[in-house]
Amino acid sequence: MLRLYNNIFLLCLAASHAAFATDLIPNATVAVATKIIELEWDAVDKAESYEVRLTPELGGVAFLSMALENRLTKEIPLGRYSVEVRAKIKDEDKFSPWSEKIELEVMSKSTLPLRPADGAVITAEGKKNVALEFAWAPVEKVKEYTVRVWSQARKNKPWVFNTSKTQKTLNIPPGEVYYWQVFFDRSDVISYNQNPPIFSFSLQGKQLVRPEITTQVESGKVKVFSWKASPGAGGYTAKLSYRPLDEEQYQLLRKVTLKQPLWPAQSLRAGQYKLEIQAFALKRAPSQIAEFEFVIKPTVDEMQRALNSLAADQP
Repeated sequence: MLRLYNNIFLLCLAASHAAFATDLIPNATVAVATKIIELEWDAVDKAESYEVRLTPELGGVAFLSMALENRLTKEIPLGRYSVEVRAKIKDEDKFSPWSEKIELEVMSKSTLPLRPADGAVITAEGKKNVALEFAWAPVEKVKEYTVRVWSQARKNKPWVFNTSKTQKTLNIPPGEVYYWQVFFDRSDVISYNQNPPIFSFSLQGKQLVRPEITTQVESGKVKVFSWKASPGAGGYTAKLSYRPLDEEQYQLLRKVTLKQPLWPAQSLRAGQYKLEIQAFALKRAPSQIAEFEFVIKPTVDEMQRALNSLAADQP
């Protein structure tokens, strides 16, 4: 009985006692596409080791490997092979006959996401459910796909649908991080113990309106930072940065989260300032950042102290 695991396909064309299990591990150190295969067969009495031969279907040098137990893990290029195993008998300088050949096909069988892309952030145009298309790369000889979609809120009640195509549209509400995976049912007799990869994406509600800053600078002073409320906002992130008048680089002074569109201004020394406001809300895309730059001029006392300091530095 053949078994398939983790997206590698083994095809048996001849009767055999062998059972094969496979594992897929990416390898970026070689120039050709390869996979790790794990072969397993019935143990032979009094065997001290085994020899495994994998012969490429298209010719070329066969892979010969020795195993001390009745299993072997080996990296080979993708392709079709014939596999044979023989045992080295303990205390005898000879091998058993080669087993019957197993025809082995090693191919990647991963379902890769096309839409939505893994890790994508999608912003809905409105508050209602979004008709979202799920699409994935096809897998050979598949007669039906089963797709599971869920969020944290629906982890016990995922959407599940079957299709013979490689895409499906589903209406889902915005404001969640979603996860999805694709199982498949092949049209041959091979059975799969599947653990397909899980993809994710974030579906945000309609983007909030950017706040309009209404802060007033009067007589070189700011009493309060203010801005017009964004409809639907649950709060605001406010940042205040500073740089001296003779420098170009801003340094972050303060960052706060506020419920209301007001932020009392503390005492500000002379220099250039930048105020940044962004609205946020649960299940909505945050607004664009509103910016407001202003200058606080030095007072007479500050200017006098600066002059005194310069004078003191003179020899």
